[in-house]
Amino acid sequence: MPETHRNYELPESLQRQLADVRGQLWRTKIAEAILAGSAGLLCSFLLVFVLDRLGDTGGPLRLAVLLAGTLLFAVFAPYWLRKWVWGHRRSAQLARLVRRRYPRFGDRLLGVVELRDQDAESGRMSPALMAAAMKQVAEDSAKRDLQEAVPNRHTRRLAIGAFGLAGLAILVFAVVPSAGWNSLQRWLLPLAEVERYTFTILDDVPERLPVIHGEAFDLEFALAEDSAWQPETADLELPGPQGALRSQLVAEGYRFQLPGQTEEGTLRLRVGDGEWAIRVVPLRRPALQKLAATLTYPDYLQYAPETRDLRDGLLTVVEGSRFALSGQSTRPLRSASLTLTPEPESLFSLPGAEAPPEAKEPTTHPLKIVKREGFQSATLLAEESASYQIDWVDAEGLSPRSGFRGRLRALADEKPQVYINGLSSVSGILEEEVLKFTVTASDDFGVRRIGLEWQGRADGEVETARGDELLVDGAPKERKISDEASFSPSALGIGPQRVQVRAYVEDYLPDRERVYSETYTIFVLDRDQHARLIKQQFDRILGALEEAARTEESNYEANLDLQDLAAEELSEEEAKQMLAEQAEREKLNAERLKELEKASQELFQDALRNPDIDPKSMQKWLEMMKSLKELGEQDLPEVEQKLAESSEQSEGEAAKEELQEAIEKQEAALEKMKETLAQANEAAERLEAGTFVARLRKAARAQDRIGNSLVKSIETLDIAGLEFADMKGRARKLMGELDESQLKNREEVRYIQEDLGHFFRRTSQEKYETLQQAMDDSEIVDGLDDVRRLLLRNNSFLSLASSREWAALLREWADTLDPNSGQNAGGGGGAGGGGMSEDMEEQFELMLRLMRLVRQQEDLRGRTRAIEENKLQLQEKRAQ
Repeated sequence: MPETHRNYELPESLQRQLADVRGQLWRTKIAEAILAGSAGLLCSFLLVFVLDRLGDTGGPLRLAVLLAGTLLFAVFAPYWLRKWVWGHRRSAQLARLVRRRYPRFGDRLLGVVELRDQDAESGRMSPALMAAAMKQVAEDSAKRDLQEAVPNRHTRRLAIGAFGLAGLAILVFAVVPSAGWNSLQRWLLPLAEVERYTFTILDDVPERLPVIHGEAFDLEFALAEDSAWQPETADLELPGPQGALRSQLVAEGYRFQLPGQTEEGTLRLRVGDGEWAIRVVPLRRPALQKLAATLTYPDYLQYAPETRDLRDGLLTVVEGSRFALSGQSTRPLRSASLTLTPEPESLFSLPGAEAPPEAKEPTTHPLKIVKREGFQSATLLAEESASYQIDWVDAEGLSPRSGFRGRLRALADEKPQVYINGLSSVSGILEEEVLKFTVTASDDFGVRRIGLEWQGRADGEVETARGDELLVDGAPKERKISDEASFSPSALGIGPQRVQVRAYVEDYLPDRERVYSETYTIFVLDRDQHARLIKQQFDRILGALEEAARTEESNYEANLDLQDLAAEELSEEEAKQMLAEQAEREKLNAERLKELEKASQELFQDALRNPDIDPKSMQKWLEMMKSLKELGEQDLPEVEQKLAESSEQSEGEAAKEELQEAIEKQEAALEKMKETLAQANEAAERLEAGTFVARLRKAARAQDRIGNSLVKSIETLDIAGLEFADMKGRARKLMGELDESQLKNREEVRYIQEDLGHFFRRTSQEKYETLQQAMDDSEIVDGLDDVRRLLLRNNSFLSLASSREWAALLREWADTLDPNSGQNAGGGGGAGGGGMSEDMEEQFELMLRLMRLVRQQEDLRGRTRAIEENKLQLQEKRAQ
């Protein structure tokens, strides 16, 4: 640095030397500052590297290390430079530095520099003297290397330290570059989220681990493929006082079995130089709060969509329905799925049934997550029964112990069922009557309509019945409907014949045929057929009554044998047992008579339906039923009681007296039974007699129908002059039907003739003998055969005339038996007398007619209702 006062300037050589000292000093101290700062930085970096190898160095510590390393630049370097650079700019400062190395010379140099400075300011010293002194010092200075006075004892050590630290840093980057760069980043950015590099690297170690509350669980940690270190063991420290676990390296991973956790805590995992903190969060398993199905039925059922709660897991639908499941969990969900496993319906109904080998594979459908906690499936088609399982994983990655299992039952739309109540499997009805019964139908998915069908089987004299009738329309939601049906032959135009009746039902399944009930047989009878049927059933009651009378006579004879025993013998146990057995026989016979009276009552009600049954027959019948009732409820029970009392007597005389009273009552009962049999026989004779009138008139009507059919054929068919063999089409069919009707009527007339003979032999009533003789003399059976032959030869006019003659003769014979039968609806055969006065008979007939009139009114209302229903159905069909 140039001096201020030129007259006192130091020699140029000395100034150069001092300038060299200054330069050397500045270079040395600046280098020392740099080396010291670099060493501090390298040291702090290497310290972070070393600390990272020992554990995860926290950001604050790394920041402290970085600050400590940079203090040499931030604090020491300025101080050092101030001391050695700014503090050694002047000659005096440099002279003092030289004095440390060369004390004597330094003192002289410092003296010259200070003297110069002082004299230059005061001007007291001569310039010559000052110049001489400076020259002398300059000459001595030339003999020395003043740069050696620069202190450099720290430079070498700082250089060794700095370069040594640099070498270590370079070695770090050369050997473990990843760790070096990682430590450099963590050193330079101590507060940044830079993950610590470890030689041991694990895949996917979570910072937060949700686990099932209170349930043991396994933890597995896998070494990463680029892990430089594969330690043989890993340690896991559990929260609190639970201790630690150690796991051996197996298949490049470590597995720990942890006990159930109930409180939050931190797991600390140490593997080699790696350490991880895992926050354990115990949570309850996610569960379903709601599960429902939105169901869409097939279009043909006409059902509105509905939502069903599936708490029990069972979803029953009809095949072809569509459904969508929706539910809600207790926690937000990450994912959910629905797995359907088709299973035969038999697995649902047969316990322990196994799936067949050809069972279909399950299908899995992802579920859409809605509103975080909810899920919803796509709309699926229910074609077959299946089991289903819903699995879900919540936002924490937890799942239930097992998914929700349920059943989907895809049921076929079963055939509907229909049945008839209130109708016997076989029943009879007069043409003008109305038969009422109830038709009930059910279906699993709604009854569409129910109705009746009938199919007759006629004998050719009447038209064969066939038809159906709608009873009532159902609705899609009506799974069971009932309706009262009225079967009225006259309203439906059904003549006497056997009719098969069945109910039908239709449901809403397209193209399904009608489903039918059991078939019921209804015999539609005319009055004659009905009367003969009543007669047959009455004959069975009569036979049973005769059997009861024979039984009572046998009981009476047994009682007489007991009466012959001595009093002492009646007190014996064997006799008492026989008396008790006799009492039991009386009881059984009384029960039989009660049953006969009940059957007779039912048949009597049936007979009331037929106005052609003779009132006098009904009168005798009623008297018979009265006697039967008295016998069954009073007379025979009294005999039974006396016999029982006789068996209970301990003394023989008392037993004999009771037995005697029983026999007396039994004699009276036997007499009444004989009277009852007489009444029954008389009623039976009257019933049979009454049938002859109806049968003759029916045969006459049949012959008239044949004649009328001939007239119609002559008018409508061109058959004149044709033999039967030459006829075709309708003509041949008509003539065949007439031939068959004529043959049947001929056989019926022959049966009437034979029955008249049998009836006369039983009753010896003269008018029946006279009628039989008249029929024999007329040779009517052969005459009807002649009509048949004329029909087959197509002699229409002759056969017509002959048919009308025989029909007139049959009506004449009917009038002979009962002149009033053709005009009086209550007529019948008029046989025998009566046990009532004339007034009583008139009252009875009036009562009988009133009863029949009431029944006819009921039948009329039923027929009217049936006609109205048919009319309404016809209007509906026309409207459609």
